[in-house]
Parts: sequence; C-alpha cells; structure tokens
Amino acid sequence: MRNELRDVLIAAIPEVGENIHEPTAVGPKLALPYLILREAIQDPGESYSNFTTMYEVWPSVKRTTFAKVDDLANKVIEALNQKRFDVEGIPHYIEYKGTTGEDTVLEEWDLITRGLKFQIFNLAWLVSIPFDPDPVSTMDKWTNQHFSDLETDPITWQPQNGKPALYWRIASITDTELMPWGAWLTVKIQGHLIALTDQERTHWVQKVCYQLGVDKRVIMDDRSPLMFLSFNGEPSDDPFRTGQIQLHAQFGVLGSVPDAPLLIHPKFDTIKGGEGNG
Repeated sequence: MRNELRDVLIAAIPEVGENIHEPTAVGPKLALPYLILREAIQDPGESYSNFTTMYEVWPSVKRTTFAKVDDLANKVIEALNQKRFDVEGIPHYIEYKGTTGEDTVLEEWDLITRGLKFQIFNLAWLVSIPFDPDPVSTMDKWTNQHFSDLETDPITWQPQNGKPALYWRIASITDTELMPWGAWLTVKIQGHLIALTDQERTHWVQKVCYQLGVDKRVIMDDRSPLMFLSFNGEPSDDPFRTGQIQLHAQFGVLGSVPDAPLLIHPKFDTIKGGEGNG
C-alpha cells in the first residue's frame, strides 16, 4: 500500500517528485521540499471488510513562511482525499482525517513540517463472486433500473468523479425453510451508499428505501422472485464497514433435477384407471 500511495503523490505533486521518504530516511542534509510517509495504526474492523489503516504524510518545507507548508499540505490533501486506488487488485478508498497536531519548526534542520492524517478503507468486499440465483447482482440491476445516477460497478467507480455509488453484499443467511423442491432462504443484504457529502448520503438512503417499499419484490435472473420482507436505512452509519441500508429478503433455490431417462413409449394400465389416446 505504501508504494501505491507514493506513486499517487509523485504523479500529483511534481515539485516534490520522488523526494518522498520513510521517517528513518530523512535528515538535515535532505533537499527540501519533501514528504515523509508513515504508516500509523491498523484496525482489523469487520471480518468482511479486512483492515482499515491510518497513514500520516508530513509535508516539509524550508523555514521561511508557514504559507509554504500550507500550500504543500493542500496539494497532498487534494491528491489523496476521497480517492480510490487498487492494491494487488483489491480496491481501497482514502479520506483525509485532519492534522496530527500543531505545525512543527525544526530550527536545527531549518524546516517547517505538518502531520496530515489519512484513513484507508480496504474494500475487498466489493469484489464478489456471483452465483445463481444471485441476490447481489439482482439488487445491482434493480438499482440501475431505478437510479441511473448511482454507480454500481466497482471496477469503474471513482469517487473523485462526484458520482455516488451503491453496493450490495450478503451479510448473512438468517433463516431457511426446506421444501420438497429445494429451500426458501432468508438473507440479510447490506447496502453501502458511498457519496462525498452527508447530505447526499441521506438523500440517496431515503430514496432507495422509499423505492424498496414501493416495489416489495424484484425478479431474479432465473425468473423467480426476490421478496423484500423488511428493511431500514440509517444514513449516519459507516458507508464502508457497516453500510446504511439493511434489507431482509427471501428467495428460493431449486434442488437438482434427477438424471432419469425419458419415457419413449408409455403404456397405460386401463384396469387401474389409466387412459390412453385411443
């Protein structure tokens, strides 16, 4: 992850270029300006969402005026905040979380520096393996049908484009009812509404919940229904680790059809009540 962040910063801030270092590599003779990239705490989070990692970036400039460190810090924030990037094929999302404290003046090194905090969310749950019938792909199609302004493809989604996104995942199978033909499955589906502002998240969570109430069901690829049993939406919930929409739904899965030979010349026993064609 460190290398991916470094590549983003190199491309976005030409005046720094490759002058980006780990804390142990800096010293008083290093040319200014430069950035210090430091990994902080790592939160294991939920089992499905993998790790959430804090990183610190310390823009460092020659000790002249604080406006210089302001300018470089703003460029770092613009380069990283609310961006998506991939690490070994797994999508990640990064947000700016403020400073680590006051500006620091190192007189002996003749520099000014400031610590910037960033939180990185591992979005491995976006990369799911579909199955048939698949409630997740069904909800993606339902979303596309009703809300063309929402992105549902994790491969093409880029938060910096300003387009909100809605992603669904199966959190658990909460109940089953075995039937002669297969089973009814009741599942809890989480909807993650990702948008750049709180107001936008609230708007879309409410709009999606209203439509769930209107539709009550959706047809899956095998022409069977996915029935909406109950749902709730909480816009303030974490969009990356919890999801703001919780949907309980039910659908059926069919057992395999026995591999038996077809009847070519059926015979009817008229004594036992069978009837032929004449």
